Amino acid sequence: MDWSFHKTKLKWYEYAWAVLPIGVVAVGGAIGGLCGGAAAAINISLMHRPWPALPKYAATGVVSLASVAIYFVVAKIAVTMIYGGPADQVAHELRKSPLFVTIERVSPQDAAAIRDGVTQAVEQHKSQGEVAYLVESHVGALLRKYVPVASDQAITDFASVTTLEIDQIGAKDAKACYRFLYPQPGLPPINLTTYVSTEVSQREIEVSDTIVETAIADPQHVPARAEVTEALNQIGRQLTTDFGASNVGALLNPATIEPATVCAMISSLYKDALSLPAAERVPTLRFLFAQNAGA
Repeated sequence: MDWSFHKTKLKWYEYAWAVLPIGVVAVGGAIGGLCGGAAAAINISLMHRPWPALPKYAATGVVSLASVAIYFVVAKIAVTMIYGGPADQVAHELRKSPLFVTIERVSPQDAAAIRDGVTQAVEQHKSQGEVAYLVESHVGALLRKYVPVASDQAITDFASVTTLEIDQIGAKDAKACYRFLYPQPGLPPINLTTYVSTEVSQREIEVSDTIVETAIADPQHVPARAEVTEALNQIGRQLTTDFGASNVGALLNPATIEPATVCAMISSLYKDALSLPAAERVPTLRFLFAQNAGA
């Protein structure tokens, strides 16, 4: 490759064509720069050859395409060397979530189930939305399982944060609020940071951590319906007064109600439970959250 910028007689468009591989730097960083720079040097050398135009452009085009392919191969090898195989890469990404770190610490078997499920989805080339939904489904299922048996303070805090999230999401987008309450298969989970304040988002993370920790360390008793019947009746009467008997009855099939109404009713339900006397508040919340544990 005996060439220099000072001695060359290439036209500007020949240079432009030859250095196209340098564009890999924009997405490939140092590795992209190495692959793109080498390909550009080869292309400039080829453009100096005394060949007809068509073979020169064809040869340099092949080199440019090859540089992109080589970049992806080298990048994949580099990622594998740094993070290991697909399972290690998935674990690395999952550990960016404080809640997953907590789950991994206090319940390794649950963390392994999440990691294995996501790894399988990645290996099957599922879309980003499908993978995100899978993670949300796994973590959501764990929280639903652990909330009813968490500590008194944790379950109270969880109910309080949930009402704040419902209200803040619903104020911006009723349909997003409905998806928050009833995640839909095939659709990625909503991005909470888009709808709730930073304080609420951070509080949700902290409360979720406490839910998992306390539920595993010291699981509490979940009352039977007979133990909380009067409190449930009181909440039901208040909801009926506020939203009407038909809407309350339709909560068993929320898809038949306007999203804004569903969100308002669920928020009121938890607020009414939180307003109960101390002796009734936690048992009622435990019972309510236990109804969703297998969802």
